[in-house]
Amino acid sequence: MSKGSKNNSSKGKTLRKNAREKEEAALIAQKEKLRANLLRSISHDLRTPLTSISGNASNLLSNEEEFDIETKKQLYEDIYVDSMWLINLVENLLSVTKIEEGRLNIRLQAELLDEVITEALLHINRKKDEHTITYKASEDFILVKVDARMIMQVVINIVDNAIKYTQKESEIVISTKKHKDKVIVCIADNEPEIPDEIKPLVFDMFYSGAKNIADSRRSLGLPDMDGIEVIKKIRTWSSIPIIIISARSEDMDKVEALDAGADDYLTKPFSVEELLARLRVTERRLATGQAEQVYSSVFVNGKLKVDFSAGCAFLEGEELHLTPIEYKLLCLFSKNVGKVLTHTYLTQNIWGHSWENDVASLRVFMATLRKKLEKNTDSAQYIQTHVGVGYRMMKVE
Repeated sequence: MSKGSKNNSSKGKTLRKNAREKEEAALIAQKEKLRANLLRSISHDLRTPLTSISGNASNLLSNEEEFDIETKKQLYEDIYVDSMWLINLVENLLSVTKIEEGRLNIRLQAELLDEVITEALLHINRKKDEHTITYKASEDFILVKVDARMIMQVVINIVDNAIKYTQKESEIVISTKKHKDKVIVCIADNEPEIPDEIKPLVFDMFYSGAKNIADSRRSLGLPDMDGIEVIKKIRTWSSIPIIIISARSEDMDKVEALDAGADDYLTKPFSVEELLARLRVTERRLATGQAEQVYSSVFVNGKLKVDFSAGCAFLEGEELHLTPIEYKLLCLFSKNVGKVLTHTYLTQNIWGHSWENDVASLRVFMATLRKKLEKNTDSAQYIQTHVGVGYRMMKVE
């Protein structure tokens, strides 16, 4: 073999190796993207029923004797329905992962299609009573060879989506018919038709349309306006307390809402006790703010006292030796007791916009301030850290 042929052969092997490595890297990237999309897509659908289950269970444990039979029955039913919803969701997740990994086993058996669909409709979203759902079965008995469990799952998912993404009192019709050697199952609602440009995408995994409901509107939004915009608009004319309850737990979501003007941010699932505690904190902060409007130059929180007119602060009767920045921070927290102040809010109010992204400097000042305020920095009494978001001064009795 000539030297040129050997070089060409070597180059060919290198190219094939590079191509193979690129394919493997692309496959890994695709799987990672699928995993990320899967986790993001299901976060709300997991947390909402979990919140309902934990809340109802907490009510029964704490106040069972105060409820009448009908109320108890309703709470038990809600827990059962939400539990079944979670089971169905888990089944969907398992199916998705099995399909992606090529491990899905199809068990084909002869079934009456009418029975399969009728059984599926028994497991539909509990909000089905808010809609008119009609099943128009074929006049003929249709015997099909299918995996009944999988077909039921498909019907449940499509009808649940129709319930979720249509207005109340919409009509949803399921019908079946033979077509040559196939069977057609049609599920339709009376909402406006999907635009032609979107139709090729509707069966893409995790696609939720132009509104992107699964990511930005599902937890923190309203039908015609993004939740962040709602907060900003309210803040232009009112200082009424706003507590966000959302399934989105990412730090940036919290920061965005709090920077927009929200007073607190509670992620699902949460206990009733935690929600009530957050409401009490907000109520105390509102009462403190109203008292300050009457005029008071002295702020007192537990054994901490800030004299705004004198420009000094005391802890357990002894004056705190604070730097100008530490004192400004303390005053800012004193006027916002119970409210989470984000890094951006703090830096803008202390230093202005030029310091907006200098969170490292803020952390240094906060560390020195807390060292002077807290006897035990491992167990915060006055200032609580919200990692990745900001800080909150707590009300101390």
